[in-house]
Amino acid sequence: MLAIWGLLRIYDRQQAGQPLGKTVAGLVVAFTLISFLHLYYLPLLGLLTGSFFAAWLLPTGRWRKQPRLTLAGAVLTGLPIVLSMLIIRVIDRYYSLRLNDPTGFNYPAWKLQVSALLQRYSYQTTHFIIEPTTYITQESQAYLGAFALFGLVGLGVAWLFFRPATTQWWKAWGQTAERKFMTLLGIAALIGLLGSVGTVYDLFDGQYHITNYLSPFFYLHKLTDKASHFRTVARFCWPFFWFVNLFVLVGLDYWLRTGRHAVRWWLAAGLIVLAYVDTRDTLKFYSRSLVPNTLTNLANQTEVNPLVLAVRPEDYQAILPVPYYHVGSENIDLTLDDDDPHSRHTYQLALRTNLPLMANKMSRTPPEHARLLRTIFDPAGPAPELRQQLAANGKPVLVFFDQSYYDGSNDLAGRQTNPHAKQLVEAGAPFPTNQHLTLVAESGKLRLYRWDVR
Repeated sequence: MLAIWGLLRIYDRQQAGQPLGKTVAGLVVAFTLISFLHLYYLPLLGLLTGSFFAAWLLPTGRWRKQPRLTLAGAVLTGLPIVLSMLIIRVIDRYYSLRLNDPTGFNYPAWKLQVSALLQRYSYQTTHFIIEPTTYITQESQAYLGAFALFGLVGLGVAWLFFRPATTQWWKAWGQTAERKFMTLLGIAALIGLLGSVGTVYDLFDGQYHITNYLSPFFYLHKLTDKASHFRTVARFCWPFFWFVNLFVLVGLDYWLRTGRHAVRWWLAAGLIVLAYVDTRDTLKFYSRSLVPNTLTNLANQTEVNPLVLAVRPEDYQAILPVPYYHVGSENIDLTLDDDDPHSRHTYQLALRTNLPLMANKMSRTPPEHARLLRTIFDPAGPAPELRQQLAANGKPVLVFFDQSYYDGSNDLAGRQTNPHAKQLVEAGAPFPTNQHLTLVAESGKLRLYRWDVR
């Protein structure tokens, strides 16, 4: 929404002949800072603003006549990317260890399925006229909402049965500055939508696939492998969601201001009710269904509580979970997915003790670090360089051990399809004996050990 507001402000100021420098500078700073909240915002905002200025300046040759506006578009599109990358290169001392070409690009679950635009979320009570029946993956979820969808249905009905009046309204609205801006925004949002379906789109359960030459990633991926880092391309449809909803809202506002038929107020009231119901359902879900937070609510940590009370966190340097898990190195052979109850216990313990975890569930972590940490469970113990680092700290490691994974209660090792991952899970069973760990505390099948690394 910040980008849309910024583009609208630039458009209005340009139309009014006012300077753009401060607005562009402020947006560059904002876009750069926002990228560190979530790095996907960086290409998402760049693609939206770049497409907007391209649609605005290229067709009429305006870029030749107004070089300052062209420069403003180039700066707003490219400078946040340059600044963010420079900052990352300066502060990330592991940059050279990261993969240039990560796995997962064009992974089906991370691309937008167009039917997702019509599939309501499970907690919403309003049903649209057409709803997909197949499961939509989480990353592909992009429901446009009842307000926008039924608003478009209303426009379609008006076009079919009241075409002369609708055509007249459409032409009159098309002469306004707001509709001209919405047209440019729509083109920019459409570019994002085309990118969000991936460079290959499957039809009929994979019987056919379409090579999407209209996706900007089709060309970016050819220019640089680094474009693959933004592999969850479904997220690039977010501007399209906002465009459709704003399109219906702005069009409805124009009709209410200029129309004469009383039915417009009834239709507007109906759409407002639909928007309210969707909003109510969403707020109810997030305020009731996702609380209490099991990571911070002590009442949900009955197994971990006795362990926390039994240790002095300041005496340890880190927490090592057993069985081990490591997600995010971008190397499938080095990936060991976590088991949710186990990783939840380790997160709770880490938050309560303020100790870092030696396991990991993030993304873009250097594969070399994953290889090094896996050596902890080798028969000979940690690699010499890792052992030296752990010993140099001067404090022992707190080992969190879940016996349920080794007494037959939970066959995590048997569920592994990757033989390397299975071997790593199984190597946890003899770890306390092999490394001569000292038992510190027990709670049910959970145990804490002290590991004095030498």
